[in-house]
Amino acid sequence: MIIDAYPIKSIRDLGFATFGPWRKKILTVNGQKFSLDDVEHEILRPIWKDLRIHYAVNCASIGCPNLALSAYRVERLEAMLDAAARAYGNHFCGSALANGKLTASSIYQWYSYSRKLSPCVRLKWGLYNMYE
Repeated sequence: MIIDAYPIKSIRDLGFATFGPWRKKILTVNGQKFSLDDVEHEILRPIWKDLRIHYAVNCASIGCPNLALSAYRVERLEAMLDAAARAYGNHFCGSALANGKLTASSIYQWYSYSRKLSPCVRLKWGLYNMYE
């Protein structure tokens, strides 16, 4: 998608207004069309039941977790997801402590809220292995 539109300034340039292409049905599997959102929210998250999926599959915008430098493989999936969670939690986009106040990224609310977790559990997930 990016290569087909290269050079572009942002992935958001590929979608409606500034929302990006995430809801656009661009993939076809066995004759069924899927969007990037469908892949993450309707396929991967229900199968794996792991809140860390967004660390692996995301839009790669400035406020999102970084994309991995190598492909996710089953034999190292746990370690890669843990590393991605720690890296994002320790990055100022993931969380910041200033003037005695903790500010956390909205993704901690977006991706744990759907699992109906309490704010305390959401914070724990957001700070997951942050300082190990």
